[in-house]
Amino acid sequence: MKAINESVNKADYSYPYIGIGTDFENNPLHFHKELEILYVLSGAIDATVDGEHRELKSGDICVVLPGQVHALLQIGQIQLLVLKLLPATPIHGVHLDSFVYSEDSPHYGALFAPLETIRREDAERTLGYALAVQNACGELTLYILRTLASQTAASKNQMRSFDLYFFKKACAFIEENYENDISLDRVSSYFGYSRAYFSRLFKAVCGMNFFDYLALFRLKKSIVLLREADRSIESIAFCCGYNCLRSYNRAFLRHFGQSPGSYRRRFLQITQNTSI
Repeated sequence: MKAINESVNKADYSYPYIGIGTDFENNPLHFHKELEILYVLSGAIDATVDGEHRELKSGDICVVLPGQVHALLQIGQIQLLVLKLLPATPIHGVHLDSFVYSEDSPHYGALFAPLETIRREDAERTLGYALAVQNACGELTLYILRTLASQTAASKNQMRSFDLYFFKKACAFIEENYENDISLDRVSSYFGYSRAYFSRLFKAVCGMNFFDYLALFRLKKSIVLLREADRSIESIAFCCGYNCLRSYNRAFLRHFGQSPGSYRRRFLQITQNTSI
């Protein structure tokens, strides 16, 4: 993916984007200007926000601030409520101590109640539903700003125009070269920077270092290929830039807690059961 600024499922100031997802493509890290709130209705999903990885289980709520670099990885069958809204008050210079809120969190009820209102009003669409949705969105935003968020002098999550240009260019380079060996010398020379400066800039913009991002990008590419039962896991490993099957298996297990073969078997079994 050459551009990380997500351009689909966009909200506007008059009404948020509200969707129930049961399947989606596993994209590399991206960001958008909307505040995004995810509610896992069933199943489990791997979330990466600013380089931190958490598994979201059924009932969990995930809050992603505008401009935060994040990615979601579906493993198996899921049902996910996605809410994206443009706050009336811009959210700048803040961060969250946690982006996942489970049922045992003291904040859970304050997030869950307006989410349920939004879902119900949008589904039923009775008289005044749009106003009810807007009010609930305002309640959510206010709670996040006043209770969950901490102020910081310069939030690392807000991308300046130069940072955005740099990161788009880096993502384009990775998209075009991830199948091959990529050294720090090669990528820094492509940008005309020293190795040290490129590494510092990438970490500052993305929230994770270049090789961690590259590894995540390759793994997410391999997830798509693993869904094709006729491709060998070894060929997938080489196609995604790994020089041996062992290193691919080790990286996949470390990141997702299961082997590529286990993921494929689980995915195909769920797919077969769903189609019956």
